[in-house]
Amino acid sequence: CELACEESIALPVFRLRARNATDPRASEVVEQILRDEATHRAFAWDLVDSLRERLGPASADWVRARIAWWLRVYLRARLEEQVTAYGAAALGFGLIDRREHWQSMKDCVADTVLPRFVERGLLPANTTAEQLVAALRSQAQAPDPS
Repeated sequence: CELACEESIALPVFRLRARNATDPRASEVVEQILRDEATHRAFAWDLVDSLRERLGPASADWVRARIAWWLRVYLRARLEEQVTAYGAAALGFGLIDRREHWQSMKDCVADTVLPRFVERGLLPANTTAEQLVAALRSQAQAPDPS
């Protein structure tokens, strides 16, 4: 399931890279990676479906206990105003403005990842990224059980 999160988020990131890549060799490589990412994402969601079939109703509890952790990097992303922006030459090699990069990942969590888990009955219909961030905060504040 973590793989499905990561591969889903990689796809729009590489779409942005492909959009920016004006260098012919960089464009060729990024386009190939983009095609690979689409295959990886499809495979990862097939794995989620297999897991759901094997675990049955227990799969929802399993996902709910882990989803915030899987998405932690994307949910907590905050950029400072002083983040250096790339110039046109760097963008031409398929780089992405950092703010656009992080925003794309956050949007993908909200618009693609969470709805796909909901469609499969693995998350409640009203699950939001904000709820997952709150769950991460409460996990961080919980005493160590050991």
